[in-house]
Amino acid sequence: MKIAVFGAGNIGCFFGAQLLHTGAHEVLFVGRQRVQNLIRNAGALTVVPVNRPTISIPADKVSFVTDLQDLIAFDPDYVLVTLKGPQVQAAFKELGDLRFDEKTVFISIQNGARNPDLIRTLVPGNLVLGGMVPFNVTISPEDGSRFCQGSGGTLYIEQSAKTEPMALALREAGIVIQVSGNITGVLYGKIATNLNNAINALSGIGLLAELSQRSYRHIWSRCITEALSVYFAAGIVSLPVWGFPTEFMPYMLSLPDFVCVLLFRNVIGIKPGAGSSMADDFVNGKPTEIGDLNGEIVRLADEIGKGDDVPYCRGVLWLVQEVERRQRSGWGGAGWRPKLTGEQIRVFCTAGASNTVAPAAVDILVTAILVVT
Repeated sequence: MKIAVFGAGNIGCFFGAQLLHTGAHEVLFVGRQRVQNLIRNAGALTVVPVNRPTISIPADKVSFVTDLQDLIAFDPDYVLVTLKGPQVQAAFKELGDLRFDEKTVFISIQNGARNPDLIRTLVPGNLVLGGMVPFNVTISPEDGSRFCQGSGGTLYIEQSAKTEPMALALREAGIVIQVSGNITGVLYGKIATNLNNAINALSGIGLLAELSQRSYRHIWSRCITEALSVYFAAGIVSLPVWGFPTEFMPYMLSLPDFVCVLLFRNVIGIKPGAGSSMADDFVNGKPTEIGDLNGEIVRLADEIGKGDDVPYCRGVLWLVQEVERRQRSGWGGAGWRPKLTGEQIRVFCTAGASNTVAPAAVDILVTAILVVT
């Protein structure tokens, strides 16, 4: 089977390497020159799964291209789309008049709930399935060349007549996978748990360090509560991602610090040194997926007339957008990121993130918070 990884960054390289390692499939990695150079300079594509042996594939055995014409010429049976949400439209537009064979099946394994529908508009002649990855993958800080899984979890793929061959290939590669008949519910459940991505990025510290502090967990808890309320009002039935109801998470997050650390480290499996993908985006000066996460909750709330009921989701959204704006303007230098306390974020969310607050006042408040960092 011929499998292409479109957007071979952290997640794409992690799954692609495991599929290639089986020796049963042709795998083409399609990504940026920066990632190709990283693999070449390291001499291997190395991935570190949770609770499984490290996999290292010699660089000369990794088919990595940066030209999308090579993707078309490869004529894949399946394309795993692992692009960040903001990159999707631009990446597909680069194809121009080039077209995929109608046999090619696309599987969107990205954050957010709307990317599968977006991809369907971009490749209307092909089957597009949704998927969900419950964990983050980061590049090892020690040597900058290994793709490390941050925590455990099950990969979900939408059920269809064409799902099983890809599901089998992933299982044979040692990847835990579940086929779902309600991928939309799974994706919205993932958004609720992913609402901590932005909080972690704003904190400027690692995941376990952040989650060991009640002040940060309080922000996440409030964001989850707002999201679940909006889902209910919008008629969306979200499904749990971590094996227990999402509704239980606000209660779990209110437990004492040491209990939460034990849960996140030993039950959910977050590794020391792990961070969020949005924190990586801040460091690399890249656009974030905030619009697909907190932005999706705010969009839904505004759409159903509940915009004033999501101050925490809106506040975190605006703070991340302010960081992005400052990075685009060159403020703070390349890779600048804030180091906000949970209390600073809470104060902004309760005092500044309201539809009724004048933009000038919001700008003053955001600046006051970010400048002191």
